[in-house]
Amino acid sequence: MPQIANITVKAANGTTDVVYTAMTPSSGDTTPAFWRAEGSGASASLRATFQLSSKWNGPKTARRVTGAFQYPQTATVDGVERSLTAFLSSFRSSSRRLSLIPSSLRRSRKRPILLSRR
Repeated sequence: MPQIANITVKAANGTTDVVYTAMTPSSGDTTPAFWRAEGSGASASLRATFQLSSKWNGPKTARRVTGAFQYPQTATVDGVERSLTAFLSSFRSSSRRLSLIPSSLRRSRKRPILLSRR
């Protein structure tokens, strides 16, 4: 079963924390996990969101991580909070996995090998 946790973003001055509440865990490769800042915005559509997913590159030597952050700009008109526009930022990163086991041995085993540090 997929695991997910809340993300806390701390302000540089230490006065404010913004908590992105875990909404939906990733159900597999290329399916994004989803977080939403529940403490902002009058309705769900006016709250900041964060999505993150990962998948293998072609030769399976690295994981490609793709994310998107959306922060709506709002204004109160006649006592009602309304969305003016949404700031959308996306990013992509790739990182190689640390492998202490030769690839020939990894491919020959049916079960994953778990390593522990001492």
